[in-house]
Order: sequence, then structure tokens, then C-alpha cells
Amino acid sequence: MMLCSNCQSSLVQEPLECKIHPSATVTKLEAEMERIGNMMDKLAERRTKLRRQINSLSPTARLPPEILTEIFRTTCQQSETVTPLFFGSICKEWRDIAWSTPLLWNTVSLHVSRKTHGSQVQLLGEWLSRANTSPLYIKLTSDDEHESIFCSLRAVMDVLVTRAPFWHSLDCLLPPQCHDVLKNNHFPLLTSVSVRPPKGTISAFSEPPNMFLSAPKLLDVDLSGYNFSSMVLPWDQLRRFKTQFLTVAECLKVLRRSPDLKDSSTSMSLSSKAPRSPSSTP
Repeated sequence: MMLCSNCQSSLVQEPLECKIHPSATVTKLEAEMERIGNMMDKLAERRTKLRRQINSLSPTARLPPEILTEIFRTTCQQSETVTPLFFGSICKEWRDIAWSTPLLWNTVSLHVSRKTHGSQVQLLGEWLSRANTSPLYIKLTSDDEHESIFCSLRAVMDVLVTRAPFWHSLDCLLPPQCHDVLKNNHFPLLTSVSVRPPKGTISAFSEPPNMFLSAPKLLDVDLSGYNFSSMVLPWDQLRRFKTQFLTVAECLKVLRRSPDLKDSSTSMSLSSKAPRSPSSTP
């Protein structure tokens, strides 16, 4: 039994009442506190070992890692709130499996805000490293559209582009501050892009990012809100295209440029001056 060196009372029974001798010096008291702290650390370590022994007796502990991995992956896919971090918080065994399974980390869904973007950027770097070389499905959202949010999005994008060769899809609000960071990257796996300018931007003057010719597998593009004449796309490989405010002549130009197009959705302008009611181009 662990006893206090001053009063010999048990350190593991309640109540713990330690009577300090009046002549005790600060040095002795600090030494006693350190000794008790070491005892508490040992007790905590012992408790952790006992907890792991209890966990090892559960039915799930007998499942092969491959089965647990599939359970984790399916749960993450079917729930918007469960992430690999949840499984890592259960026990060491589950954490080891989750941390070493890249496919659990290939979905990056961030709601960017001014208050949390600093911690998000740090977590994002760790998240991407665990995804390893898995294709990345990226979605960035935000409730606000102002300069501070745009700066936060830029900070997030700076981290994401370090893994540009593994992007599979991108869906996000894309302020002009992010365009230059995308320009000089290559996206060999990218198949789907849906980006939109801030709501306050006038469509006629909004230019999309110059990144699409660096995506040889790009099939699905949504550039709603951008100026059509500024779009530089690999038209001959597109299967789906969506945008707004096209004239009839521009719609026909899309069809001529895109022989493999299966689905095209636009908000057509009946005149060259003003957009009117939406219509769909089959």
C-alpha cells in the first residue's frame, strides 16, 4: 500500500487526510508533492493497463483488423458527424487501426470559420498525411463571405495544394485570393470540380481559376457564377458542364466544343444583355 511519508495515511483510500508537521519546510513539502505526483502517474498507468485488459475481453477485440476497418469505413461514409477521430478516441487498438488506414482519411469536409481556421489548418495537415496517397474528396463550406473568411480559405487551400496530385474532387467557395495558389499545380486524378465565386461578385466580371488544363481526367465541371468567355477548359473530354447566364450562341458553342457531353445545365440569357429565367440544355 502506498502511504504518505508524513502521516502514513493511505494514498489510495478516501478520505485522504495528510497532516503536515508544522516544522516542514517548503522544500520538503515540494518533495512530498513530487513523490505523490509520481505515485499518481503510476496508478494512472496501472489503470490504463487494466482498461486495456478489459477491452481485450470484448467481442469486438476478436474481430480481424480488416473487418474493423470495413466497419469504420462504412460508418464514416454513412454519417456526416462520425470521423476517424471518433474511432481513435475509443481505445489504443482502434486508434492504431484508424490511424493506419488511409481510406478513412480521404474525405476532407471543412466548414471554415474565423474562430477555428487556425486549428483547422493544423489538423488538416495531419489529416492529409494519414490519407497518404488515397484520392482526396474535398468539400469546403462557410456561412460567411467576407475578407477574413477568404483569408481563412486561402490558408486552408495552401495546405490542400500540397496534396494536389491526389485530388479527386473539389467542391468549394473560391474567392479570388485562392486562384494563384491553384494555377501552377498539376491535378492528374481530378475528375470533378464545382467552384463558385463569392455572392457579391458580379458574374460578368468573375473569372474562374486557371487550373483545368492541368487536369487530364476532368469530366464534371460546375462553374456557376463565372464569366463564360474566361473559361479555359478541356472541352473535348467533359461529360457534364454547368454554369449560368449563357446566351443561345454560347450554349451552342459549348455543344460544339464538347462531343462527349452527357449533361449540360445552364441559365440561359435570351438576349446578350440580361439573364432571364433558367432553362436546361439537354
